[in-house]
Amino acid sequence: AENDFLHSKRMRNWADTGVITDLQLAFSRLPDRPKEYVQHVVARRRDAVWEILSDPSCHYYICGDSQMAEDVFDELKATAKQAGGLDHLGSVEFFRKMKKERRFQSDTWGVKKAENLKKMAEKKYNQGEEWLKNFEEEKKEGIGE
Repeated sequence: AENDFLHSKRMRNWADTGVITDLQLAFSRLPDRPKEYVQHVVARRRDAVWEILSDPSCHYYICGDSQMAEDVFDELKATAKQAGGLDHLGSVEFFRKMKKERRFQSDTWGVKKAENLKKMAEKKYNQGEEWLKNFEEEKKEGIGE
């Protein structure tokens, strides 16, 4: 809810004075409204997010639950591909460079329940299997050589 918006006065003041160039909010617990998460805002504003991210003076910070941060990062990678025109390797390199330059920082926490570890491992395995299948098909078709 809005009371979950820590430092709201400070953040809104920074937005009003130009310290923050674009303040977008997402709340998942407002009554009578659908849940909205950060990754939804990123997806909805993909072009604007890419314009900000691709600025060499951009600094990205995320703080919160580790699953949320992972979901948001997935959307950022999709943004780099869709709005930035980067391929998978290009998007990985883009964020690796931001991290190396200390412009991409996170402070996250979260504990995975033991019963979810098997599901997570299966999901990662299936993602890897799908990637390998796509890679083999592209190699067969001569794409990427």
